[in-house]
Amino acid sequence: MALTPELPSQSLGQTETDRLRKAWIDGLSSGPFAPFNIDEIKRKARARLDSNPGPDRCP
Repeated sequence: MALTPELPSQSLGQTETDRLRKAWIDGLSSGPFAPFNIDEIKRKARARLDSNPGPDRCP
């Protein structure tokens, strides 16, 4: 007796489309859009990194 896999009810393309649509809607409803300044983001990240000594910087 040969076993055959059951076909999914939706195609993989439709499933991916639905996933992306939901992600888009979730993003829109997450709050207002605000432009960002990549240089400011990098500056803050570097400041956080410098203030958090790793194991190689411990006394």
